[in-house]
Amino acid sequence: MFKLTITKGAAKGKEFEVKDLTIIGRMRTNTVAIDDSMASREHTRIAKESDGYYVEDLKSRNGTLLNGQKIEKSRLAPGDLVTIGRTELKFEEGSVSSPPPEQLVQPSRQVKEEQKPEGNNPKAEIKLAAPQNNQKEPAKRTNIFYYLLILIFFAILFLLSYNFSKLWIAKIMEQKKPATENTKQP
Repeated sequence: MFKLTITKGAAKGKEFEVKDLTIIGRMRTNTVAIDDSMASREHTRIAKESDGYYVEDLKSRNGTLLNGQKIEKSRLAPGDLVTIGRTELKFEEGSVSSPPPEQLVQPSRQVKEEQKPEGNNPKAEIKLAAPQNNQKEPAKRTNIFYYLLILIFFAILFLLSYNFSKLWIAKIMEQKKPATENTKQP
C-alpha cells in the first residue's frame, strides 16, 4: 500500500491513500484535492500499471515536477517528490495514519448532539446540521451586479432611442413646414 504526504503547501502533513487511479488537483471531487492556486482543477494523475505506479501530467498549465524535473509521464518510486504548483507531495510506502476525530466528519455534515439516534435502531432518522458557511452568497452578489448592469444598459438604450426619435420627428416636421407655407399663399 502506498500513500502521498504533503510536505510543502497549505495542508502540510496531510496524508492520502494512493488508489489504482488517483487524480490530484484543485477540484474537491478529485481523489486528492489541494488548495493551491497554481494547480489546475485536474492537474496530475497517479495510476497503477502492471510494473508499478506512474505519475502523469494532465496537460496542466504549470506542469508537474518529479524530483524537480518537469515530466509528462514517469514511473514512481518510494521517496519521490511530486510538485504541483506550490504543493509538494511525497510518494511513500505505508498506510495513511488515522486523522484526528474532528477531521472524520466534515463541518457542514456534523450531527447535532440532540439529533443522535437512540439505542441501536438503524432506521432512526438523523438530521444533518446546515453548512457553517454559506457559499452561495457570493454568487447572489454576482447575479445582482449583472442584473444592475443589464438594467443600466437598457436605460441608456431607451434614452438614446428616445432622443433619436425626437430628432427624427423634428427633422420630418421641418421638411413639412416649407411645404405648408407655400400652399397658404392667397
